[in-house]
Amino acid sequence: MIFKRTQMNPRNVTLLLAAVLALGTGVLLFNYLSSVNTASNTVEAKRAVLIAARPIAAQTVITPDMLDRATRPTSSVEPDAVDPAQSQAIIGTVALVSIPAGGTLTQSRIARPSVVSSLTAKVKTGLRAMTIPIDHVKGVAGLINTGDRVDVIAIQPPRGLLPPSAKTILRGIVVLAIGSSFTPATNSSPAPDAGNASTATLEVTPQQATLLAVADVNTILRLTLRSPDESVRSLLPDPISFSVPLPVTAVMPSKAGPPAPAPAAKQAQRSSGPVIIDGDRVTSADNK
Repeated sequence: MIFKRTQMNPRNVTLLLAAVLALGTGVLLFNYLSSVNTASNTVEAKRAVLIAARPIAAQTVITPDMLDRATRPTSSVEPDAVDPAQSQAIIGTVALVSIPAGGTLTQSRIARPSVVSSLTAKVKTGLRAMTIPIDHVKGVAGLINTGDRVDVIAIQPPRGLLPPSAKTILRGIVVLAIGSSFTPATNSSPAPDAGNASTATLEVTPQQATLLAVADVNTILRLTLRSPDESVRSLLPDPISFSVPLPVTAVMPSKAGPPAPAPAAKQAQRSSGPVIIDGDRVTSADNK
């Protein structure tokens, strides 16, 4: 049996190779599109939030030109972030802290003016506001402003034979208010009536509040102003004791016991009768 050998046309070979390449390209494209679709399904969800269009200083009333919107990953957005749909409700509120440009507006960073007028909004969770008396000298000539950090010095009067002493019992304490004003000054200088303030309200821990209350009763308190560039933990507070020292006994007790009473014969006898003076002798009528 004789088989006839056929010769393949070069044009057919080219078409076959092109079909194979097209099929391979199609498979690769299909795999790529499938991977892109899978990746798009696993992309983290995003959330629209209200942000600051420009820096907003603390205690500033928020106006419409200060607000903008942005879309950010949900994992990087604070739980109490403000939704852009609530922008009208945000206008007229007051920024409690400084918000940088692009910073997210949150419910904890803003408040209505009626709330800002209360000192409660300024006290951090876990801390306390406590007021101590000051004057023009104890308050650093009235140059302390709200928001400054101060050290508290307790001056103890003389106790027994101990001389007066001064201890820095608190360091790096934030001043919440001077007098009845707890709004920071708009410039670097304090308010004109700050020098006449008779009280300073400090932000302290519950333990520091107890110490400050005892020191206020038993010592004279003075404030010293700290540099804002100095670390709060640069120095530790000084220990202080309010216990009264025991008196020192000048005469040590004798081991032989108390001295014996004087003999009755040598004790002065007081007579109820008249006194008779005879030359240099003084006698009584009862001894005659």
